[in-house]
Amino acid sequence: MENQNIQNPVQGPANNPVPVPLATVNRNPLVIIFSLLALVLLASTAFLYYQNQQLKSILASYQILITPSPAATPDVTANWKTYTITPDPATGYASYNIKLPAQWKQIEHSSSSQSTETFQDTQNIYRLIIDEQKNFNSQTGKPFTSLRELVGLPYDSIILTVDGEPAAMSLPREGPEHIYEVLFFSKDTTLFYSITLETPRDVSKTEELGILFTQILSTFKFTGTTQSQQVLGIQLTQCCSCPIMIDASQIGKDGWVTYEQGKDYTAQRPKACSLPNIGACAPCPPL
Repeated sequence: MENQNIQNPVQGPANNPVPVPLATVNRNPLVIIFSLLALVLLASTAFLYYQNQQLKSILASYQILITPSPAATPDVTANWKTYTITPDPATGYASYNIKLPAQWKQIEHSSSSQSTETFQDTQNIYRLIIDEQKNFNSQTGKPFTSLRELVGLPYDSIILTVDGEPAAMSLPREGPEHIYEVLFFSKDTTLFYSITLETPRDVSKTEELGILFTQILSTFKFTGTTQSQQVLGIQLTQCCSCPIMIDASQIGKDGWVTYEQGKDYTAQRPKACSLPNIGACAPCPPL
């Protein structure tokens, strides 16, 4: 058998891989900035979209609750009886209105000699006294100039309001008492008023007394002043009389008539006024 010589192939040197140079990374700053801005914009858009979806979800399920406005406090004095106090104009006092519970009654009324109104409930639990006086301080001989002087206390009193005018609470002074009282001036300060509400001394109605007193004060209204009762008059029983301001109640008495500008009253005077020995009257001062 013929021997065959098998020759192993001669291997050449191994082919080592040739290193390929990496691509140069572009590090241009503008590219980096634009990339960051794009990421921020994308994140902001996603966040706003999420917020918008959340808001829609909340609004879809939200029910508007309408809180009813509190009911108006009923006026407890609406059905009370109104008393119109109109003193005789000759007294110089002013008129006013006041409301009291319907079951109360008037037990004392003003007259020409006094200016006091007294009211009482049918069960004799409460008594209301309203007194109207001329503004005159007998100690100084002059009108009162302040509430503090009128009250006569060395300290300031609690101030309330009666028909727009300040009113000083003179009673109670210390602790719960059975009498409430306020003092206040008329709008022209020529008069002053005292309103007093009292209850039995057992103080069982002290709390109710204060509430009732406040309600009564809220109904007091001035309806006239002493100034509105003054008119320009002339006295025809006198030969020489000039028009002056007088109380309206004097018209028709003792020859007093309402004076009319430009009217000649000579013929209405006594005939004796035309006698020669009377002489001429002095001219009247201008009005």
